[in-house]
Amino acid sequence: MVSRVELAIRIGVFLLVLVGAPLFFVLLFRALDYMAMDDLVEEYREGSRATDVGQLNARYAEAEDGVLCPRCGAANGEDFRYCHTCQADLDAVEYSRN
Repeated sequence: MVSRVELAIRIGVFLLVLVGAPLFFVLLFRALDYMAMDDLVEEYREGSRATDVGQLNARYAEAEDGVLCPRCGAANGEDFRYCHTCQADLDAVEYSRN
């Protein structure tokens, strides 16, 4: 037979493990997220996007049917709906062809 005190302790430990541990990890990751606000995160948080100089940009910049994004200037494929760099909707805005 389990006494009321022992039952209360078991329920308390159960709730601590069931609720406390996940809550601890959520708070831990939120704290790490706030501490990790470096320049890259701030750049995207403010809405300014850097021009892509990667392989996709180089590939579509050389193509005749490439589309320049008016927001960041990255070259995209003709069938792209969104810019591969800043995710701007290319169908919603006027864009220029290379």
